[in-house]
Amino acid sequence: MNLSTEAKVGAVSLIGFLLLAFMVVQLGGFSFGDKGYPIKAVFSEVGGLKEGNAVRYAGVDVGRVESVRTSDQGVEVVLRINSDAKIPEGSKFTIGTDGLLGEKFISIVPPHSSSGYLAPNTVVKGENPQGLDQLISSADKVLGDIQKLVQSLNEVLGDEKVREAFKATAFNTRDMT
Repeated sequence: MNLSTEAKVGAVSLIGFLLLAFMVVQLGGFSFGDKGYPIKAVFSEVGGLKEGNAVRYAGVDVGRVESVRTSDQGVEVVLRINSDAKIPEGSKFTIGTDGLLGEKFISIVPPHSSSGYLAPNTVVKGENPQGLDQLISSADKVLGDIQKLVQSLNEVLGDEKVREAFKATAFNTRDMT
C-alpha cells in the first residue's frame, strides 16, 4: 500500500506531536488523578510557602505542597506524599529554604526510632521556621558584643603607659633574640 506524501507528513507530524505531549507531561510533573496520600501539617507561620513547593524527607523529594490556608489553629498545609514514600510517626516537620533567598520547602526529619508510619489524612504539628528576622536579631546581639570588646581593647591599648610597656617588651624581646 502506497501512502501519499501528505499522509506520510501527517503521520510523522502526529507522532511528533504525541512525543512532545508525552515529554511535556513527564518533565512537567503533571499527573492525572491524585497520586499519593495527604498529610496535614499545622504551622504558626509559613513565611512564603506556596502550593507546589517541594516536600523532602531526609533531603529526598517525596511530594508537593497541595494547599496552604489559614485556620483557627494557625496555617494548615496539606502535603501530597508520593504513595511509595512512608513517613515514620514522630517525624519533625519544618520549613526550609534553598539558599538565602531560594524557594521554600517542607523538610521532614525522621525520628531516631518509630513504631509505625503516618496514615493518610494525619494531622501533625509543624515546628516554627528559623526566619531571616531571627538571624538578623541574633547577629545584631553578636555585633553589640563585638563593639563592647573593641571598646574595651581601645581603652586598654589606648593608655600611654600600656603602649610604652608594649614597646619596651618588643625591644627586650629583640635584645634577647
